[in-house]
Amino acid sequence: MDAVDPDLVTQATAAIASVDGVLDVRELRIRWIGHTLRAEADIDVDPALNVTAAHDIAHHAEAHLLTDVSRLTAATVHTSPAGAHP
Repeated sequence: MDAVDPDLVTQATAAIASVDGVLDVRELRIRWIGHTLRAEADIDVDPALNVTAAHDIAHHAEAHLLTDVSRLTAATVHTSPAGAHP
């Protein structure tokens, strides 16, 4: 009943993938909370990046999500070094 349209997930994935420095969108969850959406994403970034650079990429991905996905009001983006997860 509260499922998110698969096209919305595709749109959100594309928004994140368009950010410079995002190597892969490993996982993305979008859920309804009341009448708004919230997203959680895990993205791969270059393992050679420092924490500040990875943090900046996460914030850019969050901004793209909030701009590109209507009714999305909050997003959490976690960065992982590419290759860290099987």
